[in-house]
Amino acid sequence: MRSDSPPRWHPQLAAVEGPPATWRMIAPDGREYGLIELRRVAPDAVRYRLTVNGHVLGYASTLRLAAERAHQSYLATMRAPTPYR
Repeated sequence: MRSDSPPRWHPQLAAVEGPPATWRMIAPDGREYGLIELRRVAPDAVRYRLTVNGHVLGYASTLRLAAERAHQSYLATMRAPTPYR
């Protein structure tokens, strides 16, 4: 993206923080579709644990990446089913 381009929406904007170190991914209709939690995985390492629809999808190294993965999972639920041929 060019530096003079207008800012674009990012899935991280759907993340609402609270309680501390926890972000809820909120859809436009107000429904929560994901949960991101900051977790310590080693004495000097933290990761973002991503849960979507009650299922742990995995861990991400940044909040931005976790939000993107949660949002991609949310968008996948909106795809029309492939018809049988």
